[in-house]
Amino acid sequence: MSSIAIPTSDVNADSSRPTRTRTFEKRLAKRYRDERNFRLLGLAAVGFSVAVLVFLLGNMLVNGIGGFQRAELAVTIDF
Repeated sequence: MSSIAIPTSDVNADSSRPTRTRTFEKRLAKRYRDERNFRLLGLAAVGFSVAVLVFLLGNMLVNGIGGFQRAELAVTIDF
């Protein structure tokens, strides 16, 4: 129909260069390390909060157990 040339981009022109360079690998390793540290810090925070909760509930139980005991006092009265 028409003889108009359509410019094509050479997709494989940059295929000789590696996509995962050394600096990219360093950044990726740092990102994974930071993500792992963030996850461990979150788990440590949850563990610490559970430990504090157990301590507080245990302390309340030990201090409040006396309220559940019955005490009787027998006094003789002479008229």
